Amino acid sequence: MSKQIFTLLLLGFLTTQSFAGPQNNWYQDEYKMPKNYLRASLGYAMPLMRQNLIFTGVPSQYGVTTENTYTQPQRASYMSGIQLRLAFGHIFNNYVGVELGAQTNLASATYRLDIAGSLASKFGDRVQGSTSTSMPSIITPAIVIQNTYDRVDAFAKFGLAIPIVGNITTNGETRGNPGEDNNVYESTVVTKPQFFLGLYGGLGGTIHINERIKLFGELDVTALSMYAKETTVTKYLVNGEDKLNTIPEKDRTLVYNKRDAAGNAVPKYVIPYSTFGFVGGVSFNL
Repeated sequence: MSKQIFTLLLLGFLTTQSFAGPQNNWYQDEYKMPKNYLRASLGYAMPLMRQNLIFTGVPSQYGVTTENTYTQPQRASYMSGIQLRLAFGHIFNNYVGVELGAQTNLASATYRLDIAGSLASKFGDRVQGSTSTSMPSIITPAIVIQNTYDRVDAFAKFGLAIPIVGNITTNGETRGNPGEDNNVYESTVVTKPQFFLGLYGGLGGTIHINERIKLFGELDVTALSMYAKETTVTKYLVNGEDKLNTIPEKDRTLVYNKRDAAGNAVPKYVIPYSTFGFVGGVSFNL
């Protein structure tokens, strides 16, 4: 899916470039193309792919399970939502340059779990929870290709997505359990992601306001999925009373893909960060 989108972005940009001509480059001829620029913008990122979002860490009378509990398939990304973006670029010649960008969410993307009946019977009468990560950020070094059409520039960029993300925090609550158990169980688990590189690319255009300032808009794609490395139980309450010490310390942390004495292992799962973004802002020529 993401490869197809990157291909369409590239074909679209190459098509626009085929209509470029030196006679139209008034900005290049009159002012010369600026060598450096700084861009500040706001963006809205939508989840790129539909998948099963995994929820781990469900409390019950037996402690806190670190088995993976699946929600219904949905479009999910921990980088979705409103973003603040900054980028610095350097142009080697009139058409090719490099850019170093950064994007961070203004609020955490939170996903919720709410199951009951037969789906929850393994743990209790009803299981509720939420999972999120605090202020994820991505660094995006990219190659930039651009051209000028009168007062409008067109550009494309292709590069890497380097994640700087926090741990995934999951809060769970289970009410009741099979039998006569009417207790309320609460838990918090923290999942540490394993570092992984992604891809980044976009198409956009700028409108010249004057020699120094441009307005710009951009459509971009971030293709990034990380894997869970380990999960640790940090809170376990029964009717509001701290019961974390009832879970042996060695059983509070699960390392994914690590085999136990019986040769069994819990497979690591995918943590989604892929997005399709709409971006708009101001570009300053330096």
